[in-house]
Amino acid sequence: MIVNKQCEACHAFFDTKNKIKKYCDSCGKNGQRIKQQIEKNIYKSKRSFYQPETFENNCAECNKIFNTSIKKPKDFCSNECHHSYSLKQKQINNPCLFCKTHVDNPEQTYCNEICKKQHNEKIRWNRERYNGNVVKCKQCQVEFIERGYNQFCSSQCNKIWEKNNVQIFSKSCQICNKLFQYKKNDIRFTCSNECRIKRNNLIKQKQTQKSLTQKEINDNTKKSHLCIQCKTPQSKCDFFISNYTYHPKGTKIKYIDNMNVVIECPKYTK
Repeated sequence: MIVNKQCEACHAFFDTKNKIKKYCDSCGKNGQRIKQQIEKNIYKSKRSFYQPETFENNCAECNKIFNTSIKKPKDFCSNECHHSYSLKQKQINNPCLFCKTHVDNPEQTYCNEICKKQHNEKIRWNRERYNGNVVKCKQCQVEFIERGYNQFCSSQCNKIWEKNNVQIFSKSCQICNKLFQYKKNDIRFTCSNECRIKRNNLIKQKQTQKSLTQKEINDNTKKSHLCIQCKTPQSKCDFFISNYTYHPKGTKIKYIDNMNVVIECPKYTK
């Protein structure tokens, strides 16, 4: 069924069978772009013909008469007049931002550098308080700006708190089984220096015993790694070093059970 439709871009009429089609054949795929361009041109033409209502106004600085619009009313005829007027007002009323005393120079906002530093410090504290970085000291309850995980305002407060809140534990000595007290971070195993020396001597004895037993094990392993026929160590056996391919001179070999077996070896000694 043929339907007569109007193009959304150029507003021309065209016949089509597709009910969803929005643009004519001349606009085609660029129909949306053409539509946006037409809307922009219409908006520009409206702005060119539109003239806002104006009225006359006197400049607050030089008393010159000039025209201003209702949408954007102005009190000054130029930027120079506005700047000179603001300077005069500052000379009349130019208080310091911190102490509120009068400042003679209109270009300055503080009466001295001390007020400037104090005002900047006040702003910094307000910003840190807003961010949640202001915390009370655990010892003296004075507010300070937290850096990392600090819980104290100074090292002195930290030392005083540690003295007053020391955690003491009791433990039995490993030598004499006597109870003794120690702090949380203090790693101790004995009650006195004498017990400590005894403990260190026992540890040394155990280490020497372990080293001796290890030497015996190594000797036994060396003895066990001997040739079956000549009883020589594998490190000195030519047959073992050559990966069972070379036989020393004077060896006698016999074929037994599908294997070459050494019967006599020149290195064999009883």
